[in-house]
Amino acid sequence: MTVALEVASRPAVEGDAMLKTATLFFVCSLAIALFAPQLLSYGIKPRVDAAGAAAVAPAPMAAQRVVAEESAGSREAILRPNPHGQYYVDVLINGQIVPMVVDTGASFVSLSWQTAERLGVSADPSGRRYRMSTANGLITAFAATVPEISFQGIYMKDVEAIIAPPEVATPDLLGTSFIKRLASVEQRDGLLFLRQ
Repeated sequence: MTVALEVASRPAVEGDAMLKTATLFFVCSLAIALFAPQLLSYGIKPRVDAAGAAAVAPAPMAAQRVVAEESAGSREAILRPNPHGQYYVDVLINGQIVPMVVDTGASFVSLSWQTAERLGVSADPSGRRYRMSTANGLITAFAATVPEISFQGIYMKDVEAIIAPPEVATPDLLGTSFIKRLASVEQRDGLLFLRQ
């Protein structure tokens, strides 16, 4: 009788072990699914260095401080202003980094002629042109489409842009043609929050 009980109870013990293993596997899989994206992105995100930002008036490219966060399926970039109150961000276009000023007053993403040439972005074949009022006066800019723009987890394809004429020195701007496609843009406590 004792032997029969041992044999009968052995499948229950093996079943309990399998249940524990399956539960452990499920919990580990869930943890990996929830935390792996954040852990993998740590190597890509620059760290915010408040002390460095306050030390000296940095060059525009070094002035930007960006932190990206991913939560509940949305992506968010938080930008700190430089000492002049401008928000700079290093944007990836066609595999190359371009420092750009976030400008909610600009109708389009705007590239200087030199930047567009370097990136391989050319004027649209349709030949559309825009008369634009800039700090340099009235200019005629060429319509273009930037194939993709990304920074800190925010990604957008086929963004309307303009290219300034070669004789005009203009900064590269991340304008409304990009910004209006975001889920939200909010300025709070001196920071600019971009959410997609």
